[in-house]
Amino acid sequence: MSGRGISRFAFAFAITMLLCSFAIDTRADDAASTSMQSSDKATASLESHHHYASPAERANDAMLTTQVKSALADSGIAADSPIVVDCDHGKILLVGVLKSSDDAKRAGQIAANTPGVRAVDNRLTWH
Repeated sequence: MSGRGISRFAFAFAITMLLCSFAIDTRADDAASTSMQSSDKATASLESHHHYASPAERANDAMLTTQVKSALADSGIAADSPIVVDCDHGKILLVGVLKSSDDAKRAGQIAANTPGVRAVDNRLTWH
């Protein structure tokens, strides 16, 4: 086998090993997570269980969660308020405590307007 043949073999082997590692991770993936946010006055927590058929589904939900969290932070609504954002197959769940019912409604609208979000379950409360 020539030097070039060995390089191609090594490359093919590396790709095969990478694909095998993804195949191991995709087996009827059950993801359980616990999220907790707190401020000086309140705490919000959530335990969730998701069932993903592929790492791509999990990554999409993680991306949507990050986008919603970022949009809430940019709006200022989440400042000094504990909000947990979770996503399951494009459905956003908001849990936490805000300062007013208007803030809770606005947070739900921000989440709903995030591209890729299919639905919003707004369980935000206020004090």
